[in-house]
Amino acid sequence: MHSAVLKKGRSLILSRSYSLPESLKDTLRQPFGVLIPDSQVTKEAVSSKLVGRNRIIVSVGDRTTERMKQMHIFSNLEIVDGVEKRQIRDSLVSYSGDKERHFKVNNPAGTLTDEALGAVKQSLELITADPKKSVRIDIEGEEDLLTLPILAFFPEQTIVLYGQPNEGLVIVGAMGDAKDLARKTLSEMGVRSQPTAR
Repeated sequence: MHSAVLKKGRSLILSRSYSLPESLKDTLRQPFGVLIPDSQVTKEAVSSKLVGRNRIIVSVGDRTTERMKQMHIFSNLEIVDGVEKRQIRDSLVSYSGDKERHFKVNNPAGTLTDEALGAVKQSLELITADPKKSVRIDIEGEEDLLTLPILAFFPEQTIVLYGQPNEGLVIVGAMGDAKDLARKTLSEMGVRSQPTAR
């Protein structure tokens, strides 16, 4: 765990970051859930995995979020970093939601920061209060590991979609083995519980 002191107004805030251990990187390279190959990613294929009442849909990654918009499938939460396959995208995925539901946070590659974790917590609160309006988190750094706190802390009716590089789209529910693995990984990173929203 690393710490940095940030100035905010006249006060000082201790901002912590939690690094992913090398021993877990190979495990996380494997899909958490169902992998739909790129050639088979269609609205019908994706929608068939999203059935159920009161679903919370989370898209992680620029290409995944863009695909969801192109297929006209609503995401309650969009998490993007402006990068695709390690390359900066020419344009950001658009967001037309409320300013109060749009977060911009720092989260360096291979880490989770308290700032990003706090945005995740606030996002769930906003979604619970009004699930018909989307929430957006723009990441300065890398968004990949944000899948972990979503799976660990969001309710079991949550479904997360993210891209598996050069393979396809992964769809996973925040339950069972996926939730257990996410919580175990966060614990090994030093994240003991979901932080209080700032």
